[in-house]
Amino acid sequence: MPKEKVYRFQKTYPLPRHEVWLLLADTDHLNRVAGLFPVQFSKAQFKDRSMFLYATAKVLGIVPMKRREYPFEWLKEERYSVERVYESGPLKRVLWTIEFKDISVDGRQCTEVTGTARFLKRNILGKAAISLVALPSLKRIILNYLDQYIKENKNQPIKGQPQEKTSYSVDRQRLGRLLDQLRAAYPKEELIRRLEHHLTGSGDDEVLHRVFSRLLNS
Repeated sequence: MPKEKVYRFQKTYPLPRHEVWLLLADTDHLNRVAGLFPVQFSKAQFKDRSMFLYATAKVLGIVPMKRREYPFEWLKEERYSVERVYESGPLKRVLWTIEFKDISVDGRQCTEVTGTARFLKRNILGKAAISLVALPSLKRIILNYLDQYIKENKNQPIKGQPQEKTSYSVDRQRLGRLLDQLRAAYPKEELIRRLEHHLTGSGDDEVLHRVFSRLLNS
């Protein structure tokens, strides 16, 4: 029986834990920014008292993979995990967990992020899938994303999440008229300024599925 391969990474970030949680718990946005291969999901499936989705994709556009994706398990601002069981392809199972811990560095509040990835391969191609696709993707999603966030928001009064490397346009003239109408009905300039920053600097997924508490508290 093949042995499970376990990999861990850990890094400390100069951000409070609640902020790191908001960034990394938004896994849909993380996947989009990381440029992971497109995945198609089925409707909810139920079997053996479990609920899951079927997901199909092609790794590197070549190798077909079909998996069961189980519900996101989490304990707010402490940890979350995602389990994927593959029915085809070079891997049998992937379980990755992200943990968050408060830590003080030179008197500054920081967050220690620990990631643990457990892989069970199906065949010899599984080793290549882990080293060439799975691990680089996880590191790109977690470590690079946070590094990019810190770099892009240095000295910025209003913070924004990293976005996909795709072009999109905003009709600023029309947006300006709409914001003026909003100011007339709701004279809260600071909140309107944050809304404008969000609408002009965020990707489609954030604009359509915005968590407004994050906007109000940014």
